[in-house]
Amino acid sequence: HRAVDSVPSDDLKKEGADHHLVSLYEGVEMTQAELQKVFKANGITEFGEEGEQFDPNFHEAMFQAPDETKEPNTISMVLKTGYKFQDRVIRPAQVGTVQKSYVQHKR
Repeated sequence: HRAVDSVPSDDLKKEGADHHLVSLYEGVEMTQAELQKVFKANGITEFGEEGEQFDPNFHEAMFQAPDETKEPNTISMVLKTGYKFQDRVIRPAQVGTVQKSYVQHKR
């Protein structure tokens, strides 16, 4: 995911785009799609989405950050997607979580 996300889509669509970059991008996308097909055929699924409740059985918290717009103890950022084989975790998702913010009240 990170390789595909790191290339701005404008760089691929503009006239005179680097054909090496376009070829590399297309190759990475095809490899990723094929890998997902093989995973699905063998019962391997991805997990770890932004907004999910943090669960230490499935997620590895890499950092915490306060965020007033999200619920505490939820996932704010996914660094690495997690994978399960049937119901067994084979790689926990590495995530950042929302920390409960402590607002001090003036007296």
